[in-house]
Amino acid sequence: MKPYTTLRYFPDGIRNCYNLNVGKGSKYLIRATFIYGNYDGHDIKPVFDLYLGPNLWATIDLERAVNGTRQDMLHIPTSNSLQICLVKTGETTPLISALELRPMENVSYSTESDSLNLYNMYYLSKSGSQIRYSRDIYDRIWRSYFKMEWTQIFTDLDVVHSNKYAPPKDALKYAATPTNASAPLTIEWSSANPDAQYHLYAHFAELQDLEANETREFSMVWNGQHYYGPLVPLKLNLLTIFNKSPRTCNGGKCSVQLIRTNRSTLPPLLNAFEVFTVIHLPQSETDESDVSAIKSIATSYALSRINWQGDPCVPQQLSAPLTIEWSSANPDAQYHLYAHFAELQDLEANETREFSMVWNGQHYYGPLVPLKLNLLTIFNKSPRTCNGGKCSVQLIRTNRSTLPPLLNAFEVFTVIHLPQSETDESDVSAIKSIATSYALSRINWQGDPCVPQQLRWDGLNCTNTVASMPPRLTTLNLSSSGLTGTIAAAIQNLTQLEKLDLSNNNLTGGVPEFLGDMKSLTVINLSGNNLSGSLPQAFQRKGLELSVEGNPRLCLSSPCKKPTKKKVVVPIVVSVSAATVIFVVETNPRKFPTNSPRNIPRDTFLGIYRRTHSSEFSEGSFPRNFPSELPRKVSSELPRTVPSENPSKYPEEFSLGIFRGPFRRTGGPRSFLGNSFPRNSVGNFRGISEEK
Repeated sequence: MKPYTTLRYFPDGIRNCYNLNVGKGSKYLIRATFIYGNYDGHDIKPVFDLYLGPNLWATIDLERAVNGTRQDMLHIPTSNSLQICLVKTGETTPLISALELRPMENVSYSTESDSLNLYNMYYLSKSGSQIRYSRDIYDRIWRSYFKMEWTQIFTDLDVVHSNKYAPPKDALKYAATPTNASAPLTIEWSSANPDAQYHLYAHFAELQDLEANETREFSMVWNGQHYYGPLVPLKLNLLTIFNKSPRTCNGGKCSVQLIRTNRSTLPPLLNAFEVFTVIHLPQSETDESDVSAIKSIATSYALSRINWQGDPCVPQQLSAPLTIEWSSANPDAQYHLYAHFAELQDLEANETREFSMVWNGQHYYGPLVPLKLNLLTIFNKSPRTCNGGKCSVQLIRTNRSTLPPLLNAFEVFTVIHLPQSETDESDVSAIKSIATSYALSRINWQGDPCVPQQLRWDGLNCTNTVASMPPRLTTLNLSSSGLTGTIAAAIQNLTQLEKLDLSNNNLTGGVPEFLGDMKSLTVINLSGNNLSGSLPQAFQRKGLELSVEGNPRLCLSSPCKKPTKKKVVVPIVVSVSAATVIFVVETNPRKFPTNSPRNIPRDTFLGIYRRTHSSEFSEGSFPRNFPSELPRKVSSELPRTVPSENPSKYPEEFSLGIFRGPFRRTGGPRSFLGNSFPRNSVGNFRGISEEK
């Protein structure tokens, strides 16, 4: 069984062949074995054709023969080369487990027929074991066969098999007789082909020692008609009965009966039998000299063509198809093919160009005849797939065509699925208009604003519905984006907007009424801008969360009354070496910016002064009227020049300070540090109180 545990499969090409060197005119037993065994894990049992040279030998159907199948043929080659070919007929991949060639005696199995294909080879035993080489010199495979209504006969002695068929001695030691001595011994078989022709080889040898008054004599009847006999088996000597001319069976059902004669005292006996079907090989092989020449040419040029296998000329449907192939890493890819044909030659009256199109082994279109200088385009309206992602379209000439197939051009397209709907067109138009209004330039504000989700624009949220529904924009967050100007009117076109955040920008003008009218909006954040005027009544609706703090010129009611600013002044004394700086912290709903001196309010100055005060105060020891009690000569002495480097390099007597309000000049030039003021030095201080 070892040869049957491996296999070879042929995913490429239509015909793949084994070339065997044989003796011309010699008889051979050719055996091909096929066992799928789900070697590829796909559990798709293949169906394909087996050819002997240019002739069909058998169709291998492993969908039916789930445990594998075997083909045995007795054949006499007509040349010194024998070609066994596996031909792809569908989308499944041909395979073979073993190919065996056994020489036979030419005088054995001599018939009027072409070649013989084995149907059954049995010896009649209950043992169940299989017999083959070395117990059979020709390596034929004998299986045991026995019926309930039979009785087993056995001998330890060898049967002399001096005839040309030479069944194994171990098979001839067994025989069967009907248990009912008056009943015939019947062997039966059937075929799906009612026209099948058969050759039967029946082997007889007497195994028992008969008494003087005992006789075993019987005749053979084939489907009710006398076939042979009467015959008397010889003691331990083989007798083989066969038909030199083929016989058929009515309706494909065959029955051979051994019927005892009237003078027989014992029932009939049978040791073994073989049944062969006639296989016709009508197609002659291509002339041997031509085959030799074309093979020599192929060798000279090192040609390696997948379809240059088997007989070069026949069968026609297997000779030189025009093949186009492509493949994809995606085995589920779907394709559309557009093939363009036009006859370019002037054909003679006896010439024909006709062919069919085959897609991965299945008929696709045709037969078709290209029109002279007229375009014919063949295409598939419905997409097609290719097994394993490998596609092959072949143009195969028909039997009546005298010319090979032709192809001018072709196009192959794959189907691309676009399941995700684009964002609602009105939302896209609105958000682009908003971006233009504020001159926004964000690197990821390209493509679709909402989908795919991993590439969604910054600051946006969208509805997550089914892919077939256009997404809608539900959140717009442009906080701290450096926006200037008024609130963009295009925002009102985002009709599904739920949250809007425009906080911490430099927006000016009034708050538009349309924001309050957008019923989908539940959160609006306009804090930290320079908006002015009063809020429209529409913003008083229930369920709206509104944030507008940090807009000093915006009032929440009408008529608009500006609220007075409440300040809490907390003095802090910071001592730097000999110089003392007095800071006053001012609390205000709008905090002083801490990130850069550039954001210091316009009425605040950054300056350097020296020897402002010789006293140090702790926070708890400041007098209540601290500002009025500061020394009046705070900034009377200023340096004429100030270095522009890091403030840490200034002399100890210099101190940095922020002056809120107009700086009163008391004499002497002033110098300011400007942008050199360290960012982290500002903290939450609003200014330095100076004598008024």
